[in-house]
Amino acid sequence: MLLAGPGTGKTYQLAKRIKYLIEERNIEPDEIAVITFTKEATKNMYDKLSKGENAIPLEKYPKIISTIHSLGNSSKTRGRFFVWQHLINI
Repeated sequence: MLLAGPGTGKTYQLAKRIKYLIEERNIEPDEIAVITFTKEATKNMYDKLSKGENAIPLEKYPKIISTIHSLGNSSKTRGRFFVWQHLINI
């Protein structure tokens, strides 16, 4: 969990950490879940992972980059078991 005020580089640091885990520690992208609070933060995360010094290839993106609300909603539509099983297996 990363807590800080606006404009302090939270998204940058998370993107940097994701890149490090995937490229340096050889963690599979499917083992990483990025859960944000707002749609804007999710969009920013995709932006940080797609360009700049933290860019990674699309096929290496984590399978779950979502808001907590969307994740909860998908547990209703896809079945609670699917979403929570995936998170537990991470």
